[in-house]
Amino acid sequence: GYPALGRRSRKRKKYSDNLILRRRSK
Repeated sequence: GYPALGRRSRKRKKYSDNLILRRRSK
């Protein structure tokens, strides 16, 4: 995933991971 994004928004880490995982799956 994006460590920079997760580190900046720890609360949005789950959301960011979900979006990245969905895009990678597709």
